[in-house]
Amino acid sequence: MKQGFYNLISNNFYILLLGVIIFCFPSLSSAFEVIKTGLHIKDGDSFILDGREIRLWGIDSPELLQTCDNERGSYPCGELAKNHLQSILDTDKLNCIEKPKPYFETRMIAQCFIEEQDVAFMMVQAGWAIDYEHFSEGYYKAAQKQADEARQGIWKG
Repeated sequence: MKQGFYNLISNNFYILLLGVIIFCFPSLSSAFEVIKTGLHIKDGDSFILDGREIRLWGIDSPELLQTCDNERGSYPCGELAKNHLQSILDTDKLNCIEKPKPYFETRMIAQCFIEEQDVAFMMVQAGWAIDYEHFSEGYYKAAQKQADEARQGIWKG
C-alpha cells in the first residue's frame, strides 16, 4: 500500500512538472505540437504525416541539399523551398486527395489543400517549385509563369 501511494505521487509529480515546463516555456509547447501531429517536412514537395510519406502532385521543387546560383553566388534553394512548405502546412486544416502514381513511386502522390487553397499551387506561385508538366499536364503552368515574371523564389536567379 505504501509503495503504491509513493508511485502515485511520483507519477503525478512528473505530470505536474511537464505541465509547468510547457506553461513556463511556451516555445517548447509548439515543438510538442509537431510531435503530436506527426508532421515532418522532407523538402519542398514532400512530407511525412503520421508515418505516411506524401509527395505533392504535379510539382517539382529543389532537393533539400540543392543549391541555386544568382549574381551573388550560391544559395540553399532546397532548404528555402522546404522552409516555405513548412510555413504553409497547417495539419489541422490539411486535406489531401490521392492521385494515381507511377509504378516505381513508393510514396503517396496527392493534391493537398489547406482549406480551399492548393498547397502545390502556393509553392509554384511563390517560386519554390515548378510545374511538373509530365504529370500535371500544365495544371500549374500559369502560376509558374507568374512566379517567373515576378522573379519569386528560384526565379530570382
